[in-house]
Amino acid sequence: MNREEAGNTIRAALAKATGRSDLEYESETHLVQGEILDSLDASVFLLELEKASGKTITDKDVETHDLFRVSNLIDWLCK
Repeated sequence: MNREEAGNTIRAALAKATGRSDLEYESETHLVQGEILDSLDASVFLLELEKASGKTITDKDVETHDLFRVSNLIDWLCK
């Protein structure tokens, strides 16, 4: 997956998790601390990312790589 595909995957997962397609964020946005995702939306978001990317996202991955920060998530998805 390249960076553009990762960004599109994140945007699609955010839309499914929140029911909104008009969310605005930047690469350094933290999706939870920036109040884009609440705790329930965050869980749905991670499940949608797993389905779209084919990768398993563990709690350890989220904490170790700070995966709710958009730039870190893009890097992680591109590995």
